[in-house]
Amino acid sequence: MPSVFPAVSPSDVARWDREWMQYFATEDPSPHLIESRKLSLVCSDLARLSQAEVYGTVLTGRSDGAAMTPLRIWVKGADLVGKRVLEIGCGCGWLGKQLGLVCESYTGIDYSQFALAVARGSSPPNCRYFHISEHEDIARLQGQLDTLVGREFFIHQNFDNASWVLGLAAFLLRSGGIVSADFYLPNPAIPQGVVHRARSPLDPTYASCAFTFEPQEIAEVASRAGLVVQSITDDPHNQRRFATLQKA
Repeated sequence: MPSVFPAVSPSDVARWDREWMQYFATEDPSPHLIESRKLSLVCSDLARLSQAEVYGTVLTGRSDGAAMTPLRIWVKGADLVGKRVLEIGCGCGWLGKQLGLVCESYTGIDYSQFALAVARGSSPPNCRYFHISEHEDIARLQGQLDTLVGREFFIHQNFDNASWVLGLAAFLLRSGGIVSADFYLPNPAIPQGVVHRARSPLDPTYASCAFTFEPQEIAEVASRAGLVVQSITDDPHNQRRFATLQKA
């Protein structure tokens, strides 16, 4: 198998299973459990929207009338509609079940078997989900995908993790494919949780802690993967440093 795949230990899988189980025990799980057939598009012009507009767009409505939250992905609508979309760190498929209504295909990859079981049970037929350990199945998609999106994902990756994630993205994307990455940008006016510098080791206690990248660190981790930085946009209000990368 290509070296882009990380070593996956049972402790890593159990760690993220526990994280999702704790979330389901303490938060409202209904957005993750609702089936795609109970969602309908409420945004008809996604393909024409800019990155900032897509970030704040509510794409779908629920049949029970409950509110859906914005997409919160920094990517042009034209890079989603009719495209082959990849999400690493897809969790329970909250994004996949929605993007599956507008993209050609959606591929989600995650560490948590628990989260993937939920995703598979609630997404449309053009969505497929893989555990990060399913190397052979994932490798069959080499060079076939158009766009990688990260939703609340890159904020939790340190330098080493971001390196293999972007390496895997470059392996799976076609030439010219786009990566949308959402790095963390602390706002001192907002109370902070557990935050580390990019080159810090993973936190053994807080799986969902945040890591901060300087622009030069984003450029370095992108270059290592064979990606080129197209733009970096700071959004202190949302505590994000958005990076758009492209495969040569």
